[in-house]
Amino acid sequence: MSAVTGMVGTNLPRSCHTTRLSASRCPQRPMVCASVRSAGDGLFGRPQSSGFLKTTAQTAAIPQRTSMVRRDLACRAIGVPRIQYRYPKGRGEYGRMQISAWEALYFDKIIWLGSWIELATSNNVINTLLYLDAEDDRMMHLCINCPGGEVVPMFSIHDTMQQLRCDISTVTYGIALGMAGFVAASGTRGLRAMMPNATMMIHSPSGTARGQASEIVNETGELARVRDYFCEVLGEATMRDPEQVRKDFDRDEYFTAEQAQNYGLIDLIVSKERPLLESLGLNELPS
Repeated sequence: MSAVTGMVGTNLPRSCHTTRLSASRCPQRPMVCASVRSAGDGLFGRPQSSGFLKTTAQTAAIPQRTSMVRRDLACRAIGVPRIQYRYPKGRGEYGRMQISAWEALYFDKIIWLGSWIELATSNNVINTLLYLDAEDDRMMHLCINCPGGEVVPMFSIHDTMQQLRCDISTVTYGIALGMAGFVAASGTRGLRAMMPNATMMIHSPSGTARGQASEIVNETGELARVRDYFCEVLGEATMRDPEQVRKDFDRDEYFTAEQAQNYGLIDLIVSKERPLLESLGLNELPS
């Protein structure tokens, strides 16, 4: 997908009439030159009624002037924004440092679960949960927009959540599919929220087995044990009989926010009339 980042240069000096975006450092993107002009000026200070975008071939045909200031800007993908964070230094003094937006959320005990969960990802989430729980007993927020993940890493996150001394709220943004929906339902009862247009899907753990007959029997027994544990935990979270849970989630089962609330997977639906913090009984996030 080709994209051009627009820049408005209303305060540029008259000697700087154009800025060239060079794609030489970004081979995946087409070479496009975006002209940024001061108000009322053309490309060389003359009125010009045509558009701002010119291809590299057209730009090469324009004679260059030594008085013109040109800059080559590297094409960069939009990454994690960095912000100024104010931290106490002691004796009433404060310092500032640049941190990423994700790191800033950690200070308010907010964790994002936003990718496919495998062993390495679950280890990072568990380490963060344990560290933030050791800091103080403030409520923790686990925000979920996740396509799912492997069964054992998700179970390890769930087991860690049950051992925390502080309450942990789960908020589903976008999607919580498969075992991600299981984790969303594992938060502290009364603090499980979901955005109004989010989708949750839950199914029983599945797997495959191959090898010798004895190995297939062992794998089948282990899969049955994992499924029973899954139904037991989800039955406790939804206050339903594990056998009923087994029947309901034998296949992929999709839930809207209202359906998930009615089933007992979540407790709150975030809306404009009832924002997230108000839904959780908070006036503002502690800092």
